[in-house]
Amino acid sequence: MKLAKESLTIEELGFSGEYRDATLMAKAHSHDEVELNFIEDGSLTYLVSGERVVVTDHRFAIFWASVPHKVVHVKEGTKFYWFTVPLTLVVPWIAQDQWFLDRLLNGVVSVDQHPFDYDGLLCRQWIGDIQSGSTDRKQIAKIEIEARIKRFIQLSSTTDRAQTHQRSAAASLGKTVDHVQTMVNYIAKNYTEEITLQDVADAAGIHMNYAVNIFREVTGYRILEYITRHRLFHAKRLLITSDLTILEIALDSGFGSSSRFYSAFKSAFGNAPGEHRRNAGGVVIQR
Repeated sequence: MKLAKESLTIEELGFSGEYRDATLMAKAHSHDEVELNFIEDGSLTYLVSGERVVVTDHRFAIFWASVPHKVVHVKEGTKFYWFTVPLTLVVPWIAQDQWFLDRLLNGVVSVDQHPFDYDGLLCRQWIGDIQSGSTDRKQIAKIEIEARIKRFIQLSSTTDRAQTHQRSAAASLGKTVDHVQTMVNYIAKNYTEEITLQDVADAAGIHMNYAVNIFREVTGYRILEYITRHRLFHAKRLLITSDLTILEIALDSGFGSSSRFYSAFKSAFGNAPGEHRRNAGGVVIQR
């Protein structure tokens, strides 16, 4: 079975912040901002691009949320601060550090290994500023978040930079999630190619019908829909980091044609790829 067109809508949240209880997510989701999360107490596990990433208490995690992601395990009682920051703000803040920028634009979740005692207080202040309705206070919060992200990057040691992800065996998630993780990992490595449902099922060594059912049960998405999301994420990254033509980006992302790419992109984001590139403005990165 070949890939079919999917109709996706990916939400836009802007600059926002909340303090909330951590809960399991019914389905993976995407949005256009960078997420900066701080675990006040407890721990949670993300499933992102086939990797389980554990974030423990008193740690920040940062990633570009355009890549489909899902919380698959939560320690009971976990509370965390959840911030979204437009990519157009974050990229200029970190553009001088190519290692970190590449991680961000490739959907890697970076976990802070050098927390400060005052991080929780900072987060509480940022929530108050963001929700205050005051433009001046929101601007102060942006400045302080920029500074904290830069300190995050500056304190990354050589050892930190040699690591790709913080991993967890998370055996309690069970064999079903293990199969889904294998399929998600296969998709993450092969979505730019023409892949079928059978290819994805074969990667996990299970029957195709079973693969379809458990994938949707765990992620909340159909397999083909999930592949399309990865292709859109890849295309958005190329739109702001390269001077490739729209057709070249469509083909490089695995869409097969510019018309198919246009249709999926506009359905998901509400504008055409060229318009999205123009709106990115100064975010385009010269490599």
